Amino acid sequence: MAASTAMQGQIILIWGFQWGWILNLGFIVKSDAARLLEKELAKPGYQPKVIVINSNTDPYQSVEETWRIMRDILLVLYEAQHLVNIVTKSALVLRDSDILAAMTEKSWCRLHYLSQPLMHAFPG
Repeated sequence: MAASTAMQGQIILIWGFQWGWILNLGFIVKSDAARLLEKELAKPGYQPKVIVINSNTDPYQSVEETWRIMRDILLVLYEAQHLVNIVTKSALVLRDSDILAAMTEKSWCRLHYLSQPLMHAFPG
């Protein structure tokens, strides 16, 4: 079946293929995400609310190993003492266990993992 594609901003729609196929198209990397987050948190009148990371995609995709965007975001959130909930099924989250442990100890972070090995790495 042929694919029809439409591009609107950064959204690519593919018809006639299973979801996994779209991952072969590559990733859009927002390399300055941590800087943008820091700028947003510093705005006058900003009212802190829990930030949920992974409502659509896992924050620990394979490109995260190279780009380290999530780690930079966690450092910004740690410095701001900001509350965050993270959902992942990737073992790459273990790379950031130092920051996550410090944030969890202060009750600033909740980590939801969707994989048995990660449940053993982060008990409780």
